[in-house]
Amino acid sequence: MWAILPMLSRLYLLGLFFAALYMVFSFARTSIVIRGFRKRPADSVLESTARALADRLTNLHRLHYLLLLLFGACFADHLFATIRSLQHDYMNPAAERIEPFGTACAFAFCVFLVLTLLHAFHWAVSALLSPYTRTRKGF
Repeated sequence: MWAILPMLSRLYLLGLFFAALYMVFSFARTSIVIRGFRKRPADSVLESTARALADRLTNLHRLHYLLLLLFGACFADHLFATIRSLQHDYMNPAAERIEPFGTACAFAFCVFLVLTLLHAFHWAVSALLSPYTRTRKGF
C-alpha cells in the first residue's frame, strides 16, 4: 500500500505515526502521575499538578483534532488523485484496471483506527484525572 500512496498521504502517515507515539507516551506518563495521586493527601501541590495535567490533556486533544483535520485534507487530495487517474484510465483503453478506491479506503481505515485508539486513550486518562480536577471540600 505504501508504494501507491500519494506523497502527501505518506507524509501524513509519518506525521501521524510520530504524533501517535508522542501522544501514547504522554498518556502513559500522565496516567502514572495520576496513579501516584492516590498515595498523597490532598493539598495545593496536588491540585496544581492535576490542573497542569488537565492542561496537557487539553493540548493533546487539540493535537488529536488537528490530526483529524489534516486527515480530511489528505484524504480529499487522495480522492482527487484517484478521480484523475480514473479519467486517465478511461481515455486509455489498454490501461490495466485496478480497484480505484481500494487504497483510499485502506488509508482511511488505518487513519481512523489510529485516531480512534488515541481517542480511547485520551478518554481513559481524562477519566482517571477527573476526580482530582473537580472542586471538592478540603481540596
